[in-house]
Amino acid sequence: MDPALLKEREKFINRQLAQPTIEKRKSQSSVSKQKSDKQVKSFTATTAASGNKSYNYKLTTGRSKSKFGVLNKIVNYLKDRYQHGENSLLSVDELLDLTQNTDIESADKDWLEKHALVNNEKISFLENKFKFKPKFEIRNRKQLYKFLKKQFINGSGGVYVDDVKESLPNSEAILKNLDDSVIILTRPNDKKQVMYFNDTENKFEISEEFKQLWCSISVDVSEIDIEMYLKNAGMTVMEDSGPIKRKVPPRKNARQNKRSRQFKFTNTHLDKDTLKDYSDLATKSDK
Repeated sequence: MDPALLKEREKFINRQLAQPTIEKRKSQSSVSKQKSDKQVKSFTATTAASGNKSYNYKLTTGRSKSKFGVLNKIVNYLKDRYQHGENSLLSVDELLDLTQNTDIESADKDWLEKHALVNNEKISFLENKFKFKPKFEIRNRKQLYKFLKKQFINGSGGVYVDDVKESLPNSEAILKNLDDSVIILTRPNDKKQVMYFNDTENKFEISEEFKQLWCSISVDVSEIDIEMYLKNAGMTVMEDSGPIKRKVPPRKNARQNKRSRQFKFTNTHLDKDTLKDYSDLATKSDK
């Protein structure tokens, strides 16, 4: 490269470095605002990651909450409250305050009070106050035994364990200490647990031979196997004759209908001599 050009380049760089630069100073308010924004972001990130229950919901503003999410929180709160033995009536304002949802819109609050909570099957209301409504009216172990026995006598069968847990306060402790009068079975299709009453008074022993015979009987038999068994035993099988077919009447000839058709004269004001009959010519052309 030309040494003269290199010297010119160095002089240009030195002149640029020698010139003073003016930098706009940031105001103190903007600096403090950036710091506060960073603090708020770090605070929300740490609270969301830790999942702290003591998180103050009133510090954050401008949040958009779903009214169905608020409804779900209220129902779960009333259910948890019922599980701990407390089921007194609460107003909408009290429920929103206890579930930390006081910042919802007035339209959503009106929807909760007049529609959602009133029509919810898990909530009962009285004088604009609400409480949890269990599926079964059972409050202790004694009432649970009585309820299951009533189901057994009426032939209503068992009940889901999930419904019992939802309806029975302190259910975990009670279900762990059940006696022989209750049986819990797991359904193979959906793995749900079903609770039954066990009638210990009418219990009787069954011989092992009878159990083996009962288990050896196959219930997976098709209709063809049943028919073969009946024929081997000398019995006849009723055969289905099938649906009766209706006989369709024979269709009349269209030409005969045309010939026997009688026409109605509408031009009655004309004389008979004026009108001419061409039916003979039409029959000859058909032949």
